[in-house]
Amino acid sequence: SYAWSNSDSTQTSTVNTTGLYSVLVSDSSGCTNSDTVMVTINTPPVAALALPFSTVCVGDGVYTLSGGSPAGGTYSGTGVSGSLFSPATAGVGTHTIMYMVTDSAGCSDTTSQVVTVNTCVGIQDVSAGSQVSVYPNPSTGLFTFELRDATSTAVTLTVLDSRGRSLLEKQVNAASAELRTTLDLGSFDNGFYFLVVQSGDASKTVKLVVNR
Repeated sequence: SYAWSNSDSTQTSTVNTTGLYSVLVSDSSGCTNSDTVMVTINTPPVAALALPFSTVCVGDGVYTLSGGSPAGGTYSGTGVSGSLFSPATAGVGTHTIMYMVTDSAGCSDTTSQVVTVNTCVGIQDVSAGSQVSVYPNPSTGLFTFELRDATSTAVTLTVLDSRGRSLLEKQVNAASAELRTTLDLGSFDNGFYFLVVQSGDASKTVKLVVNR
């Protein structure tokens, strides 16, 4: 017969709590023997993923993958190489990016998030006679805007999201041949945006990429 410290009376005992367990074994002759075993129950990790982007353009540059927790996990999926995601490699469509984390005991968990890659043909550049520069691009959120040879002293800068919705508008005056100002998109999510520059009757659209 078997007498476990957790009250089981079978040859095997199933436990779900870390602790020291003992068993007393008796045969038909009344001989007994006992032993103890230390059982450690490892709590498996729980993977979570909150990518800083969910919709990108196929022509965008490479995005740095982040938002996986606990830290130290691995990303995988179409267009993924290490911790980078290439929309061009993935191609237009929806793609699943997976994040797997493994602890020191070998226990693992995997989660995923869907990313949509669009062709982004809805907004086109319109040549403006002026010279427009925006840098750095991609940026962590702070862009420097330069405009030379403006066709009007009144310049309107409008930031749009991928759906064409206005998120930020800034009016500046080109008091000289060269205009320089900053655009702070630090509170915006990672992803791409469009800067529409309006100078007189001329306009130009520049794609901005926020990537932290």
